[in-house]
Amino acid sequence: MKKFFHEAAIKKLLAYKRKYPDNPAKCAIKICGYCAAWAVKSILPQKVSRKDKQNFSSFKVAFRLTNMIGDVLVNLNYLKGFSRHLPENCILDIYSGLNEEVIDGLFYGNDFINQFIKGKYPDKGKYDLVVDLDRYPEILYCSDRINSENNHFLSEYVKIVSDFNMENPVFLLYGSWAERVGIEYARLFGRTRHTQGDIHDFLNLKNVKYSLKANPEFKRILDQNGLEKKRYITFQRGIAGAGEYTRLWSLENYKAVVNWLKNSYPEYRLVQLGRTDTLEIEGIDLDLRGKTSFEELKNILKYALIHIDGDCGMVHVRHYLQGGVSIVLFGPTSPDYIGYPENINLRADGCPGFCEWISNDWQEKCIRGYKDLPCMVKPEIVIEKIKSILEAD
Repeated sequence: MKKFFHEAAIKKLLAYKRKYPDNPAKCAIKICGYCAAWAVKSILPQKVSRKDKQNFSSFKVAFRLTNMIGDVLVNLNYLKGFSRHLPENCILDIYSGLNEEVIDGLFYGNDFINQFIKGKYPDKGKYDLVVDLDRYPEILYCSDRINSENNHFLSEYVKIVSDFNMENPVFLLYGSWAERVGIEYARLFGRTRHTQGDIHDFLNLKNVKYSLKANPEFKRILDQNGLEKKRYITFQRGIAGAGEYTRLWSLENYKAVVNWLKNSYPEYRLVQLGRTDTLEIEGIDLDLRGKTSFEELKNILKYALIHIDGDCGMVHVRHYLQGGVSIVLFGPTSPDYIGYPENINLRADGCPGFCEWISNDWQEKCIRGYKDLPCMVKPEIVIEKIKSILEAD
């Protein structure tokens, strides 16, 4: 079963419009080139090697994931649930645009996946089933073997997902207001971001827990930086792209929390994590932005007493490491929909609802025109939450 061309073209057009908002001619040229390339590729035969033909005695399934760490972790939880139902003769491969170091770190210690491959597009000639997985699964390719052989789970899965894709094509238009429609649909059925893709609860994801493991060899990063287990607090301020987005708590707010901690609890070291292109939080004790490997980062997050962050990938990493509480500073996104139960998920009540994907530029500016976002909590709220944790420590 092939991916519907018009859905793919709409996705691509929306992406070009965001990238070239002031250049419609360039958008037109880009989308024409994309359509031409798609047409040529669709009429060319797919080459399958002799080795691949010999290996077709096993069912081979590939999932294509995004290149965002948080989304990939949520989807690895989905895939763990998916893998529980696979027959023994089924091979599961994962493709992602993440770099190999991160791929290795996300895959470390887990064996339900055959290969985690850097790359965006699986070769359908090598697989019986290819699925794109972002918020919802989408069938990109399905061979006749799925239905012709005695494989109830895969054939039923393909039917459920294919029917859903046909009935709800708008849910697959990621990077636009259509994402919000998919979110609201999931909320109507009592699902969260972590179970959103479980159509009709077929995989029963509510009872699945993916476990991310930290390689203990890299725990030495703590000693190298004078960090004692559960005696330091980590901070991170940044999301993909490292711009000043609406999802980010202000630097002034972070500074207020850091100053209070240094005056009230100087025995705890304050560590900033993140990319080199994120902005420095003033007053921090140890700046490790861009100075750790992914395995080192995992170990630091796992053994921190508290992690303070916005709605971003490191919160997901710490959750799946079972590292402990994070104080998560929500705003335009929903803590009820995205937050984890062990965390302190904070959002102010200055807006009646969250604005994620209500408009295509929701991350660049407040829809209501505020500069000081009414959906973001004040530093005093965060300080009270930190105080309650440290007094109980």
